[in-house]
Amino acid sequence: MPRLGELAQERKMGPFSTAVFLVIPLIALGSFACGPFLGVFSGRLFASGFNPVHVGGALDQPSLTKWFFLFMYFTAWFLPYVAVARWMSNRNTRLGYWAFAVPSFALWLLLLSLLTIPSYWLIQYVLAMGFTSTRVLGLFCSLFAYVFMFAFLCWAVRKPGSGTPKAGESAVQI
Repeated sequence: MPRLGELAQERKMGPFSTAVFLVIPLIALGSFACGPFLGVFSGRLFASGFNPVHVGGALDQPSLTKWFFLFMYFTAWFLPYVAVARWMSNRNTRLGYWAFAVPSFALWLLLLSLLTIPSYWLIQYVLAMGFTSTRVLGLFCSLFAYVFMFAFLCWAVRKPGSGTPKAGESAVQI
């Protein structure tokens, strides 16, 4: 598969364009995920006990299946969008870097809140009902999703030029 090359510097988006490009999906996701975000980060989610209604698989009620599905759906849309914004934006200046990093981090937080809700409900479910292979698989999938989200954030907001050394440069700094 061909690799997407570096975009020419004169074709990259400036700080304002980058911010607008990333604020549009931030508004779209924020209009949906504002409630879950506030529930997670205010601690209201963690104050509730285990509720068996969360175990169902229907998409018309607040269930584990519904929230994992919503997390996967929004992740499949917005992480590639952030990757394209990373490729298209000029992050070499301080303003350009922060115009990319702040909205990307906000999108990441909203997606993380969508993951935290079903993960917490799954932990409550396992503690209340016991371990089975399916529940353990769900816990591993949640853990993998958290690791993936943190790895993506580290990759996305890494400063330009802080990756692998160029040809003829040593990777070891003395």
